[in-house]
Amino acid sequence: MRKSVWKRFVRYTIFLPLKILCGILLTAIVLASIPYALCPIYDMPATVPHSGAVLLNPYSAINDTTSKATWRKANFHAHSVAWSGLSHGNSSLAALSASYKRLGYDVAAVSNYHRMDTLPDFATNYISSYEHGYNVRKAHQICVGAQDVVWTDYVFGHWMPQKQHNIKRLKEVTPVVILAHPIWQGAYSPESMRFLTDYDGMEVFNHFRESLELFDSAWSAGRTPWAMGADDSHDVNGVGENGVCWTMLYATSSQKDSVLSALQEGRCYAVKLNSLLRDRWRGLGEGHLRDSCLNALNDCRLQRLTIQGDSLTVMMDSNVVMMRFVGQSGAVRSVVTGQNTTGYRFRADDTYIRIEVISPNTTIALNPVFRTANGSSPHASAMVSLFKTALSMVLWFMVYGSMAWVVYRRVLFRGRLGRPSR
Repeated sequence: MRKSVWKRFVRYTIFLPLKILCGILLTAIVLASIPYALCPIYDMPATVPHSGAVLLNPYSAINDTTSKATWRKANFHAHSVAWSGLSHGNSSLAALSASYKRLGYDVAAVSNYHRMDTLPDFATNYISSYEHGYNVRKAHQICVGAQDVVWTDYVFGHWMPQKQHNIKRLKEVTPVVILAHPIWQGAYSPESMRFLTDYDGMEVFNHFRESLELFDSAWSAGRTPWAMGADDSHDVNGVGENGVCWTMLYATSSQKDSVLSALQEGRCYAVKLNSLLRDRWRGLGEGHLRDSCLNALNDCRLQRLTIQGDSLTVMMDSNVVMMRFVGQSGAVRSVVTGQNTTGYRFRADDTYIRIEVISPNTTIALNPVFRTANGSSPHASAMVSLFKTALSMVLWFMVYGSMAWVVYRRVLFRGRLGRPSR
């Protein structure tokens, strides 16, 4: 009798809850896998390096002396307290807004997870922004100027089809899609950057990580993302979080249309304080670089970038310690020190050339000058493959069918066999 009671106790207090829990987990996994089953498969455009006799200069507009546009300091990636404190953000909207106002930003937006909020000090020229993504690999995107929030994601992580599908869905309601901290936790690999299309830019500078390797991978494959910088601040009082990375925009105003146009056309560049890159530039010697304070202003700006034939000339306004000219596959083509104005002549095997400028306070990553056939920027876009998508769905249907058969065999069919005969 006591043994029977013990068996019942174990059965109903241990094994039964475990079975229920396993059932719930299995159901949740199956439900979370459904988006993968429905994900379209894409034919990716060929990965062909930039080519042609005409060099495209994304900064040609700044050479117009009659232009009313100016350089404006901007940040689109920062977090405040949201969702009743459930998401990662430790500052109020008012504190975050006041911080960017004090630091001299012309454009600032808050990018809480799947939520569009407003910074009070920048409400007049409000630009919506939010961070999309809740997957385990942190393959996130910053959606600037978004009309709506896209809630769907692939929670177990992304392969190429899921990465591309997310970007496609976001672009339907978002004028500017930026890959957030792309190198962090391997969210995007150099190989994936060779194929992905339809996004506008990537955070090459983020206070968590630097992603210039991925930037070069995309450009070497003939893609055209623009370089951007962002704090990704989660705490205005956190050391090295606020006012350490930003995007410079060449725009006629701080209003939405002007800002979005500059981002889409590449009239922008990324900036990061050298205090976050100290080890990288240690070889220059302490006499050349200063320990940047967190409210550092731009001590060096792009003034001109001109093209004549197969040569480019870049002019910074002051304080250049070093310029590096980087080309195909991230190869350093030339290094010039101590000159505010210098030039570079394209070699026959140069498909693009981007310039890194190091000043005492900052490192600047300019967008590339690149080869084109007719002087217009190419637009590669992945297309859905109906055959591959149908085949993928058939395979998923077979997986679900097999799981249903197993459940039937182990639960329903076994139950019938266990009934006593009359």
